[in-house]
Order: sequence, then structure tokens, then C-alpha cells
Amino acid sequence: MNRITGLALILFMFSISFAFADISIKAEVDKLSLTADDVLTYKLTVNSRERNIPQPEIPEFNGFDVVSQSQSSNISFGKGGIETTLIYIFILSPNDTDKFKIEPAAIKLNNKVYTTDSFEIAVSAGKIRPKAPKKPKSSLPQEPLPESGEPQITL
Repeated sequence: MNRITGLALILFMFSISFAFADISIKAEVDKLSLTADDVLTYKLTVNSRERNIPQPEIPEFNGFDVVSQSQSSNISFGKGGIETTLIYIFILSPNDTDKFKIEPAAIKLNNKVYTTDSFEIAVSAGKIRPKAPKKPKSSLPQEPLPESGEPQITL
């Protein structure tokens, strides 16, 4: 009797995991506050038992410039079937100081929409960024060309 109960419990848990494990989507940031000199890493991970995962809707990164982005995918086969993992990484540089909201990412699968959390990021002033160097002044006097347009050579 104890074996049958254990087996029934395992089968029940296994069927529940398949019923709710169509897809999962998770967003992460490496920090919630930074200075204007820092960068922010935004990571979006999508896991599914489907072989073909639709492209997720990536949020607009208002207040940030995308410095770099990468994508990786992994498909694994095991006793539980196929599992596909997609990872998107964005390196973001703030373009202003303020509080900015990164909206949720979303993905639609089997007529269901799955979303992530949103993030509020505080950007404070950083160190003063160096200005572009000015053109060096020439040690030779600059004389305008004669009206004829031909250069004059003076020795």
C-alpha cells in the first residue's frame, strides 16, 4: 500500500509539473541603483518544454542606451523530454540621471501571455566625464589664401 501511495504521489507531481511548465520567463538586473558612469546588465531567461519558442517582446530601455547585446540558446534532451533555454543579455548605459522603469518582458505561447517583473532603476550623477580634446593651435600664423586661390610660398 505504501508503494502505491508513493507512486501515485510521484505521478501526480509529474503531471502537475507538465501542466504548469509550458514556459517560464525571468528577467534580472545586476543592480537597482547606479551612477551615470556605470553600466547595467539586464538578463532575460526563457525556459520551455517546447522545441520552438517564439521571440519574446523585449522592453524598451527608456533612459538607457544599449551598449552590447548577446543571445544564447540551449536545447537539451532527457527523460523528461525536451527543454529549451534562451538567454538574452543587454549591457545598458544610462543616458541621463533620474529614476527609470524597465517595463516587463513578455512572451506568448499557446494563447497565454507570460510576463516578467518590471524594475525601477535609480541613476545618480557620476564623475565628470572628460570633454573631447580641442584641436591644437598651430605655431604657424594662419594667413588666408590670396583671392587667386593659389598658395604663396614665403621664405
